[in-house]
Amino acid sequence: MFIKNSSCFSQLLQIQVDSRVATARSVYHITKDKEAKRTIAVACMLELIKSEVANSEISNLEYFIEKLPHFTDVIQKSLEVNK
Repeated sequence: MFIKNSSCFSQLLQIQVDSRVATARSVYHITKDKEAKRTIAVACMLELIKSEVANSEISNLEYFIEKLPHFTDVIQKSLEVNK
């Protein structure tokens, strides 16, 4: 997938970077609310779908919407930090 404007993910995740200690924190990682985390992951996936559909000659929107729960699970898993 090609992403034209990745700043939307920074806005969705509200990423804050502290270069002094080389860390990045986001609202996703700060919150303990599982519904809020899921909402953020869904919003990220919808942005990816929007980008893909906008940059494609043939729309795969139906496929992406059908697979939204799966792709959202993948995003959530990739955002998890193992301590």
